[in-house]
Amino acid sequence: MPRVPNDPTELVALIAARVEGTVRPFVVALDGRSGAGKSTLARALAESLGAAIVEGDDFYAGGIELRDDSAETRAAAWIDWTRQHAVLETLHSRHEAVWRAFDWEAFDGRLCDRATKLSPKQIIIFEGVYAARPELARISHSARGFG
Repeated sequence: MPRVPNDPTELVALIAARVEGTVRPFVVALDGRSGAGKSTLARALAESLGAAIVEGDDFYAGGIELRDDSAETRAAAWIDWTRQHAVLETLHSRHEAVWRAFDWEAFDGRLCDRATKLSPKQIIIFEGVYAARPELARISHSARGFG
C-alpha cells in the first residue's frame, strides 16, 4: 500500500499526479471520525486543486438515539446510502448533481427546502464518516492508497 502523506502539500501533489490523464472525474474519499478535520482538509484540498466537495453530512438519515449496534449497523441505519451513491455516480458521470441535504436545524429527519446543486469538476472530494465505505470504492479513491 502506498504511503499516505501527512503534509497537505504532499497530498495535493499526490492527488494531482493521480488525476493527470483521467477522463472521468476523480473522486477522493476523506473518511474519519466526527471532529477529525475532514471538512477542514477537504476545503484546503478543494482550494488548492479546484475541486468540488460533497459533504457526507448532507446524507444523514436520522437515527439520533444511542444504540450499542456495530458500526456497520449504525452506518446502514443513519446514512442515506441510496441518495449519496446517486449523487456521487451522477458527478462521476460528468453531470450536475442536485440533492436536498439533511436539515440539521430541524434535526427531525426532514430535508432542507432548498436543493444543493453541484457541477462536476475533474476532482470531487467526498468527505464524511464512512466516506471510504467499500460499496463506494468503484467510484472513489480513498486516502488508504487511492483504491
